[in-house]
Amino acid sequence: MKKGIILIFCLFLFAMQADAQELQATVRIETPKLNKVDPAVFETLENDIREFLNNRQWTQESYSQNEKIECTFIINVLEEISSTEFKAEVSIQSSRPVYNTNYKSTIFNHKDKDLEFKYVQFQPLDFDQNAFVSNLTATLGYYAYIIIGYDYDSFVNQGGTPYFRKAEEIVNWMQGQSFEGWKPSDDNNRRNRYWLVANNLNPRFRGLRETYYKYHRNGLDIMYDDLAKGQENLFASLNMLKQAQIDNPNSMPVKVFTVSKNEEIIKIFGDKSVNPGRKIKVVNIMAAVDPANMARYDAIKNAGRSPSGLPNYGGSNKR
Repeated sequence: MKKGIILIFCLFLFAMQADAQELQATVRIETPKLNKVDPAVFETLENDIREFLNNRQWTQESYSQNEKIECTFIINVLEEISSTEFKAEVSIQSSRPVYNTNYKSTIFNHKDKDLEFKYVQFQPLDFDQNAFVSNLTATLGYYAYIIIGYDYDSFVNQGGTPYFRKAEEIVNWMQGQSFEGWKPSDDNNRRNRYWLVANNLNPRFRGLRETYYKYHRNGLDIMYDDLAKGQENLFASLNMLKQAQIDNPNSMPVKVFTVSKNEEIIKIFGDKSVNPGRKIKVVNIMAAVDPANMARYDAIKNAGRSPSGLPNYGGSNKR
Protein backbone atom coordinates (compact mmCIF):
# COMPACT_ATOMS: atom_id res chain seq x y z
CA MET A 1 0.00 0.00 0.00
CA LYS A 2 2.80 2.39 0.98
CA LYS A 3 4.65 1.69 -2.27
CA GLY A 4 1.44 2.40 -4.20
CA ILE A 5 1.05 5.78 -2.48
CA ILE A 6 4.68 6.68 -3.23
CA LEU A 7 4.21 5.69 -6.87
CA ILE A 8 1.07 7.81 -7.20
CA PHE A 9 2.87 10.77 -5.56
CA CYS A 10 5.82 10.41 -7.96
CA LEU A 11 3.49 10.28 -10.94
CA PHE A 12 1.73 13.40 -9.66
CA LEU A 13 5.05 15.25 -9.36
CA PHE A 14 6.03 14.12 -12.84
CA ALA A 15 2.74 15.37 -14.27
CA MET A 16 3.23 18.74 -12.58
CA GLN A 17 6.77 18.98 -13.95
CA ALA A 18 5.59 18.01 -17.43
CA ASP A 19 3.23 21.00 -17.39
CA ALA A 20 5.82 23.43 -15.98
CA GLN A 21 7.59 24.15 -19.25
CA GLU A 22 6.69 27.28 -21.17
CA LEU A 23 7.28 26.40 -24.81
CA GLN A 24 5.50 24.14 -27.25
CA ALA A 25 8.06 24.29 -30.02
CA THR A 26 7.97 22.70 -33.43
CA VAL A 27 11.47 22.20 -34.85
CA ARG A 28 12.50 21.48 -38.41
CA ILE A 29 16.01 21.08 -39.82
CA GLU A 30 16.44 21.69 -43.54
CA THR A 31 19.60 20.71 -45.46
CA PRO A 32 19.02 21.63 -49.12
CA LYS A 33 22.69 22.09 -50.02
CA LEU A 34 24.39 19.34 -48.04
CA ASN A 35 25.48 15.91 -49.20
CA LYS A 36 28.43 14.87 -47.00
CA VAL A 37 26.96 14.34 -43.54
CA ASP A 38 24.60 11.44 -42.88
CA PRO A 39 20.99 12.80 -42.87
CA ALA A 40 20.41 10.79 -39.69
CA VAL A 41 22.65 13.28 -37.87
CA PHE A 42 20.22 16.09 -38.60
CA GLU A 43 17.24 13.95 -37.64
CA THR A 44 18.87 13.43 -34.26
CA LEU A 45 19.69 17.14 -34.00
CA GLU A 46 16.09 18.06 -34.77
CA ASN A 47 14.83 15.85 -31.96
CA ASP A 48 17.52 17.10 -29.55
CA ILE A 49 16.61 20.75 -30.18
CA ARG A 50 12.91 20.02 -29.76
CA GLU A 51 13.57 18.37 -26.40
CA PHE A 52 15.97 21.14 -25.39
CA LEU A 53 13.34 23.83 -25.96
CA ASN A 54 10.26 21.98 -24.72
CA ASN A 55 11.59 20.04 -21.73
CA ARG A 56 13.50 22.86 -20.06
CA GLN A 57 11.84 25.24 -17.60
CA TRP A 58 12.83 28.76 -18.67
CA THR A 59 11.01 30.73 -15.97
CA GLN A 60 9.82 30.33 -12.39
CA GLU A 61 6.20 30.36 -13.55
CA SER A 62 4.02 27.27 -13.89
CA TYR A 63 2.32 26.84 -17.28
CA SER A 64 -0.59 24.52 -17.92
CA GLN A 65 -0.74 22.71 -21.26
CA ASN A 66 -3.09 25.24 -22.86
CA GLU A 67 -0.89 28.14 -21.68
CA LYS A 68 2.27 26.99 -23.43
CA ILE A 69 3.61 29.31 -26.09
CA GLU A 70 3.38 27.84 -29.56
CA CYS A 71 6.53 28.53 -31.56
CA THR A 72 8.45 27.24 -34.55
CA PHE A 73 12.19 26.99 -35.17
CA ILE A 74 13.24 26.23 -38.75
CA ILE A 75 17.01 25.78 -39.08
CA ASN A 76 18.29 25.90 -42.64
CA VAL A 77 21.79 24.37 -42.69
CA LEU A 78 23.67 26.03 -45.54
CA GLU A 79 27.27 24.88 -45.22
CA GLU A 80 29.30 21.97 -43.84
CA ILE A 81 32.50 23.39 -42.37
CA SER A 82 33.37 19.89 -41.18
CA SER A 83 31.51 16.74 -40.24
CA THR A 84 30.52 18.38 -36.93
CA GLU A 85 30.58 22.12 -37.74
CA PHE A 86 27.90 23.95 -39.70
CA LYS A 87 26.67 27.34 -40.81
CA ALA A 88 22.94 27.98 -40.85
CA GLU A 89 20.15 30.48 -40.63
CA VAL A 90 17.23 30.05 -38.28
CA SER A 91 13.67 31.33 -38.68
CA ILE A 92 11.73 31.76 -35.44
CA GLN A 93 8.03 32.40 -35.10
CA SER A 94 5.75 32.45 -32.07
CA SER A 95 2.05 33.15 -31.56
CA ARG A 96 -0.52 33.65 -28.83
CA PRO A 97 -4.26 32.95 -28.72
CA VAL A 98 -6.85 35.71 -28.97
CA TYR A 99 -9.54 35.84 -26.29
CA ASN A 100 -12.70 33.83 -27.02
CA THR A 101 -11.44 32.59 -30.39
CA ASN A 102 -9.33 29.81 -31.82
CA TYR A 103 -7.37 32.43 -33.76
CA LYS A 104 -3.59 32.59 -33.14
CA SER A 105 -1.89 35.97 -33.55
CA THR A 106 1.77 35.98 -34.55
CA ILE A 107 3.85 37.76 -31.91
CA PHE A 108 7.41 37.26 -33.13
CA ASN A 109 8.61 36.46 -36.64
CA HIS A 110 12.32 36.77 -37.34
CA LYS A 111 15.12 35.22 -39.41
CA ASP A 112 18.61 35.05 -37.91
CA LYS A 113 21.23 34.56 -40.63
CA ASP A 114 24.28 34.19 -38.37
CA LEU A 115 24.18 30.76 -36.76
CA GLU A 116 27.43 28.79 -36.73
CA PHE A 117 27.45 25.72 -34.52
CA LYS A 118 29.07 22.42 -33.63
CA TYR A 119 27.07 19.27 -33.17
CA VAL A 120 28.18 15.73 -32.43
CA GLN A 121 25.43 13.17 -32.85
CA PHE A 122 24.05 11.83 -29.53
CA GLN A 123 26.06 14.37 -27.52
CA PRO A 124 23.66 16.19 -25.13
CA LEU A 125 22.82 19.84 -25.78
CA ASP A 126 24.07 21.48 -22.60
CA PHE A 127 23.21 24.97 -21.47
CA ASP A 128 24.30 27.20 -18.59
CA GLN A 129 22.51 30.51 -17.99
CA ASN A 130 25.71 32.02 -16.59
CA ALA A 131 28.48 30.62 -18.77
CA PHE A 132 29.31 29.75 -22.36
CA VAL A 133 28.74 26.13 -23.37
CA SER A 134 28.00 26.30 -27.10
CA ASN A 135 26.84 28.84 -29.65
CA LEU A 136 23.91 26.60 -30.59
CA THR A 137 22.42 26.34 -27.11
CA ALA A 138 23.21 30.00 -26.37
CA THR A 139 21.24 31.01 -29.47
CA LEU A 140 18.35 28.67 -28.66
CA GLY A 141 18.24 29.90 -25.05
CA TYR A 142 18.39 33.50 -26.18
CA TYR A 143 15.40 33.09 -28.49
CA ALA A 144 13.47 31.13 -25.88
CA TYR A 145 13.67 34.16 -23.59
CA ILE A 146 12.90 36.57 -26.44
CA ILE A 147 9.75 34.57 -27.28
CA ILE A 148 8.65 34.52 -23.64
CA GLY A 149 9.41 38.23 -23.29
CA TYR A 150 7.27 39.22 -26.25
CA ASP A 151 4.47 36.92 -25.11
CA TYR A 152 4.39 38.55 -21.67
CA ASP A 153 4.48 42.04 -23.20
CA SER A 154 1.29 41.18 -25.09
CA PHE A 155 -0.55 40.33 -21.84
CA VAL A 156 0.99 42.81 -19.37
CA ASN A 157 2.43 46.22 -20.20
CA GLN A 158 6.25 45.82 -20.06
CA GLY A 159 5.65 42.33 -18.60
CA GLY A 160 8.44 40.78 -20.67
CA THR A 161 11.26 42.75 -19.01
CA PRO A 162 12.56 39.92 -16.75
CA TYR A 163 12.87 37.61 -19.75
CA PHE A 164 14.52 40.18 -21.98
CA ARG A 165 17.00 40.61 -19.11
CA LYS A 166 17.68 36.86 -19.22
CA ALA A 167 18.37 37.16 -22.95
CA GLU A 168 20.65 40.11 -22.19
CA GLU A 169 22.63 37.97 -19.75
CA ILE A 170 23.32 35.50 -22.56
CA VAL A 171 24.39 38.35 -24.85
CA ASN A 172 26.75 39.65 -22.17
CA TRP A 173 28.66 36.42 -21.68
CA MET A 174 28.78 35.81 -25.43
CA GLN A 175 30.78 39.04 -25.86
CA GLY A 176 33.95 37.08 -25.15
CA GLN A 177 33.27 34.59 -27.96
CA SER A 178 34.07 34.92 -31.66
CA PHE A 179 30.65 33.96 -33.05
CA GLU A 180 28.72 36.43 -35.22
CA GLY A 181 25.51 38.09 -34.10
CA TRP A 182 26.27 38.84 -30.48
CA LYS A 183 28.24 42.09 -30.60
CA PRO A 184 27.08 45.61 -31.49
CA SER A 185 29.81 45.83 -34.13
CA ASP A 186 28.73 42.63 -35.89
CA ASP A 187 26.00 44.41 -37.88
CA ASN A 188 26.22 47.96 -39.17
CA ASN A 189 22.43 47.99 -39.59
CA ARG A 190 21.95 47.24 -35.88
CA ARG A 191 19.84 44.16 -36.55
CA ASN A 192 21.31 41.25 -34.67
CA ARG A 193 20.83 39.52 -31.31
CA TYR A 194 22.66 42.24 -29.44
CA TRP A 195 20.55 45.07 -30.84
CA LEU A 196 17.21 43.32 -30.48
CA VAL A 197 17.49 42.86 -26.73
CA ALA A 198 19.41 46.12 -26.16
CA ASN A 199 16.65 48.08 -27.88
CA ASN A 200 13.85 46.27 -26.05
CA LEU A 201 15.45 47.16 -22.71
CA ASN A 202 16.20 50.75 -23.72
CA PRO A 203 13.72 53.27 -22.18
CA ARG A 204 13.41 54.87 -25.63
CA PHE A 205 11.46 51.78 -26.73
CA ARG A 206 8.94 51.72 -23.88
CA GLY A 207 6.30 53.12 -26.23
CA LEU A 208 6.85 50.33 -28.74
CA ARG A 209 6.59 47.69 -26.05
CA GLU A 210 3.39 49.29 -24.79
CA THR A 211 2.15 49.00 -28.37
CA TYR A 212 2.33 45.20 -28.04
CA TYR A 213 0.11 45.35 -24.96
CA LYS A 214 -2.40 47.82 -26.42
CA TYR A 215 -2.56 45.97 -29.75
CA HIS A 216 -3.16 42.54 -28.23
CA ARG A 217 -4.76 42.95 -24.79
CA ASN A 218 -6.78 46.12 -25.47
CA GLY A 219 -7.34 45.44 -29.16
CA LEU A 220 -7.54 41.86 -30.35
CA ASP A 221 -8.67 40.42 -27.01
CA ILE A 222 -11.78 42.62 -26.74
CA MET A 223 -12.94 42.42 -30.36
CA TYR A 224 -15.21 39.46 -29.60
CA ASP A 225 -17.18 41.50 -27.05
CA ASP A 226 -16.85 44.93 -28.69
CA LEU A 227 -15.64 44.95 -32.29
CA ALA A 228 -15.70 48.74 -32.66
CA LYS A 229 -13.77 49.39 -29.44
CA GLY A 230 -11.25 46.69 -30.31
CA GLN A 231 -10.64 48.21 -33.73
CA GLU A 232 -10.33 51.67 -32.17
CA ASN A 233 -7.66 50.45 -29.74
CA LEU A 234 -5.86 48.67 -32.55
CA PHE A 235 -5.83 51.90 -34.53
CA ALA A 236 -4.48 53.76 -31.47
CA SER A 237 -1.72 51.16 -31.13
CA LEU A 238 -0.69 51.74 -34.75
CA ASN A 239 -0.36 55.45 -34.01
CA MET A 240 1.93 54.47 -31.13
CA LEU A 241 3.88 52.32 -33.56
CA LYS A 242 4.27 55.30 -35.89
CA GLN A 243 5.60 57.42 -33.02
CA ALA A 244 8.07 54.64 -32.13
CA GLN A 245 9.31 54.72 -35.72
CA ILE A 246 9.71 58.51 -35.54
CA ASP A 247 11.60 58.26 -32.24
CA ASN A 248 13.75 55.30 -33.37
CA PRO A 249 13.91 55.31 -37.19
CA ASN A 250 14.72 52.04 -38.93
CA SER A 251 15.19 50.20 -35.63
CA MET A 252 15.16 46.41 -35.36
CA PRO A 253 12.20 46.10 -32.92
CA VAL A 254 9.97 48.20 -35.18
CA LYS A 255 10.95 45.98 -38.11
CA VAL A 256 10.17 42.87 -36.06
CA PHE A 257 6.71 44.25 -35.29
CA THR A 258 5.87 44.99 -38.92
CA VAL A 259 7.20 41.66 -40.19
CA SER A 260 5.16 39.84 -37.54
CA LYS A 261 1.97 41.87 -37.97
CA ASN A 262 1.69 43.14 -41.56
CA GLU A 263 -0.60 40.36 -42.83
CA GLU A 264 -2.83 40.60 -39.77
CA ILE A 265 -3.11 44.38 -40.02
CA ILE A 266 -4.11 44.07 -43.68
CA LYS A 267 -6.80 41.52 -42.83
CA ILE A 268 -8.26 43.40 -39.87
CA PHE A 269 -8.39 46.86 -41.43
CA GLY A 270 -9.31 45.51 -44.85
CA ASP A 271 -12.50 44.15 -43.26
CA LYS A 272 -15.76 45.64 -44.56
CA SER A 273 -16.66 46.72 -41.01
CA VAL A 274 -13.91 49.40 -41.12
CA ASN A 275 -14.96 52.71 -42.62
CA PRO A 276 -13.06 53.98 -45.71
CA GLY A 277 -11.61 56.99 -43.89
CA ARG A 278 -10.06 54.76 -41.22
CA LYS A 279 -8.68 52.45 -43.90
CA ILE A 280 -6.86 55.36 -45.57
CA LYS A 281 -5.40 56.50 -42.23
CA VAL A 282 -4.10 52.99 -41.50
CA VAL A 283 -2.53 52.75 -44.96
CA ASN A 284 -0.80 56.09 -44.40
CA ILE A 285 0.49 55.02 -40.98
CA MET A 286 1.87 51.74 -42.27
CA ALA A 287 3.39 53.41 -45.33
CA ALA A 288 5.33 55.66 -42.97
CA VAL A 289 6.36 52.82 -40.66
CA ASP A 290 7.04 50.13 -43.27
CA PRO A 291 7.56 51.89 -46.63
CA ALA A 292 9.14 48.83 -48.25
CA ASN A 293 5.73 47.12 -48.15
CA MET A 294 3.60 50.12 -49.05
CA ALA A 295 2.06 48.32 -52.04
CA ARG A 296 0.85 45.51 -49.80
CA TYR A 297 -0.93 47.89 -47.41
CA ASP A 298 -2.83 49.40 -50.33
CA ALA A 299 -4.94 46.21 -50.23
CA ILE A 300 -6.58 47.60 -47.08
CA LYS A 301 -8.45 50.14 -49.23
CA ASN A 302 -10.21 47.45 -51.25
CA ALA A 303 -13.95 47.68 -50.63
CA GLY A 304 -16.15 44.67 -50.00
CA ARG A 305 -13.55 42.38 -48.40
CA SER A 306 -15.36 39.65 -46.49
CA PRO A 307 -14.83 39.56 -42.71
CA SER A 308 -11.50 37.87 -42.10
CA GLY A 309 -9.86 39.62 -39.17
CA LEU A 310 -10.62 37.18 -36.38
CA PRO A 311 -12.29 34.00 -37.68
CA ASN A 312 -13.84 31.14 -35.74
CA TYR A 313 -14.89 32.65 -32.43
CA GLY A 314 -15.51 30.30 -29.57
CA GLY A 315 -12.10 29.00 -28.51
CA SER A 316 -10.33 29.60 -25.23
CA ASN A 317 -7.61 31.93 -24.10
CA LYS A 318 -4.76 31.74 -21.61
CA ARG A 319 -3.95 33.99 -18.66
